[in-house]
Amino acid sequence: MEYQIKLEDVEKCFNFAVKYHLDETKGAANRTTGQYRGLGSITNDFMLGKLIELGVANILKHINSNKKYLLDFDIHAINKDNVSDPDIVKISENGTDREPKVFIEIKNISPDDRYIGLTAEQFATMLKSKIVNKDKSKIFIIYASLISKNLEQNSDLLGVYLNSKMDLKLLNKFCEVGDLYVKIQYVLSGEDLDTHGVKFNEGSYMYETELFEVAGTLTKKQILSGEKTNIYKEVQISGNKLPVIMRIDYPAPKEFGDFTFDGNIKIYEKENPSSKRMYIYCKSDVIVKNRVLGIFKLNKDELYETFFTTVGRNPTLKRNNLWIAQRSLPTLSLKSDSERFKEISKKI
Repeated sequence: MEYQIKLEDVEKCFNFAVKYHLDETKGAANRTTGQYRGLGSITNDFMLGKLIELGVANILKHINSNKKYLLDFDIHAINKDNVSDPDIVKISENGTDREPKVFIEIKNISPDDRYIGLTAEQFATMLKSKIVNKDKSKIFIIYASLISKNLEQNSDLLGVYLNSKMDLKLLNKFCEVGDLYVKIQYVLSGEDLDTHGVKFNEGSYMYETELFEVAGTLTKKQILSGEKTNIYKEVQISGNKLPVIMRIDYPAPKEFGDFTFDGNIKIYEKENPSSKRMYIYCKSDVIVKNRVLGIFKLNKDELYETFFTTVGRNPTLKRNNLWIAQRSLPTLSLKSDSERFKEISKKI
């Protein structure tokens, strides 16, 4: 499901960012670093999120045109009541505006995101809202991305907007507004998240979820020929559980639990002063299963390098989180995105 962006959409989001920047009640400092945020930083923070919201609202309108799905483009004081507000704040139906009957949270998602979900605090505040009143079935979390169908030009939002407004040759490097689309990636209900979400608590780590990559030809030759036995040492295994050999000095992810395999494998370890490497040689087709990450399919006669490691320079989590690994979603038998959107358009 997609929505093609219009110039009026980008203008609306840009105007919101400018109003926010000029509002004297809003701090000009970044909440994390304390550094000054100029207009450019503010537009980067707000334009994308608001544009994603507009795209979602327009897709819902396409599904059920009897309702209008109104977003919040007003500047508000800081919420001190610790209660979340939905992203779709009003429904207009039969000429009358009313409160929505379900709580919609709209989030931008990028290809680099490993997990979807919420912080434990945000989920708790949603449950306390008068719309939800502790009924998880009234929460829907919609994940969407802004994509460009023009891969040859830059799709930075501020650059695209300026290109539409200014006759400046340098700005021609940015794509046209009409090249941009909002694409729905996933839809979760609060029940989905409560059932399938895994707790990653404050002080734990952001772990990689794609664990296997075909190793290079030279590495495969060295391991299988046995010519580097002083470097690559075979790891003895019993049963069907994979050992978890972390690349760097972080603890193994307790959240993941066991990794079990079905097939015939050999495991090798390479260790140097700064890191470790684990390799799996598949003597048959192999299936690896994990309750958090889902299923991995490894091919016969391939050597795989494993990536039991953390993500980012500072992977330590600052909050309690309830997450689902993106790669596990196909194994969870959730409702399709189109089914969820029809459900939302009816219930809201």
